[in-house]
Amino acid sequence: MKRILMLFSMSFEPYQGRYLRAFNEARTLQENGYQVTVLGWDRSGKSEPFEVRDGIRIERIFEAAPDTTSIKSSPNFFKFAFKVLFHLRKKRFDFIHCHNLQLLPLGILLKTLKKASLIFDSCEPDYYAIYPNKLKSIVKVVEKFMANRADAIFVHNDYQFKKYRNGTHPSVTLIGSYPAKELMLETVKKSQNGEKVVIGRIGSIYHDNGIEEILAGFRSVSDQLNNVELLFAGRVFEGYKEQFNRLIKGMEKKVTVLGAFDFRDMPKLYSMIDISIIVYRRSLWFRNITPTKFFDSLSMGVPVIASDMGGLKDIVERYGCGVIVDERNPEEVAEAIKKMIENPNQRYEMAFNGLKAIKESYNWERMQERLLKVYSALQS
Repeated sequence: MKRILMLFSMSFEPYQGRYLRAFNEARTLQENGYQVTVLGWDRSGKSEPFEVRDGIRIERIFEAAPDTTSIKSSPNFFKFAFKVLFHLRKKRFDFIHCHNLQLLPLGILLKTLKKASLIFDSCEPDYYAIYPNKLKSIVKVVEKFMANRADAIFVHNDYQFKKYRNGTHPSVTLIGSYPAKELMLETVKKSQNGEKVVIGRIGSIYHDNGIEEILAGFRSVSDQLNNVELLFAGRVFEGYKEQFNRLIKGMEKKVTVLGAFDFRDMPKLYSMIDISIIVYRRSLWFRNITPTKFFDSLSMGVPVIASDMGGLKDIVERYGCGVIVDERNPEEVAEAIKKMIENPNQRYEMAFNGLKAIKESYNWERMQERLLKVYSALQS
């Protein structure tokens, strides 16, 4: 049995971003005869050091560090890497599956030490964006150099695919963060005029990821309509709580915040909303990201209002499953919300089209074929 070590830059808990795609990869490989061990970075010390979830062995190493990657977390990374090397000193693996650029130096070292194949799973499109301006060009060069040390690269979207292929890497595979069948509705519910309409944002809540723009648009609509509410489900980052509370001040009766959730709660959460709002500020970090919540929304039969980012506009226009807005214009966001609220038949049609798009193209069952094909090729 071939052994796979998955290096994960967080503690691999269900409520953390990017968990579902990584989980789908691990589960697919486990179900197809591989022995998968996920080694996560427990940055808070609050997770179990070992557990087995859905047959997947999860080990965690604690090293205190911020949730987000930055140059300031480099000393934490080196401490974590040293602990990993000590932890794995007597273990053998055939594949090192490395999620995120920050862990790639460790993946390259383990490739050499374990004489294993290395897969670089590029979770973010533009890693340089989180570094100071004077380091951005250096990070781009280092990323290209390290990515070319991998035997295969997995990416989320077309932007990343072109980026690494233009970097001359011979094996780049697009494996989208798409839902599996168990997270897919059979049919779409219909709404009636005059019913309460819930706008929903499912995912972590923190500064500069579109929350300010959503609340600005919603405030305008809530002043005009009585039958609208806004629901947030996701962890509010500690450093953002005070600002977030200021932003919702005066709208407390129309805004619900549910907090962190397990991915198994997603069907229930999406059943509570009528419109999914996936508005992001298109900063260097977010402009080329393709959010997982976009595909989750469509699979749950919920139409979307989204920013023009990460290829979403092409999908929305091709399938007619939502509305694209300029998040810099609160009036445009508000108008999109208002039109959807006032047109339940249009919402139904968009939801129907979105579910069709998932069933036809954007589902995990199609992605797992690509995943297994790459692993099989690395063994030959």
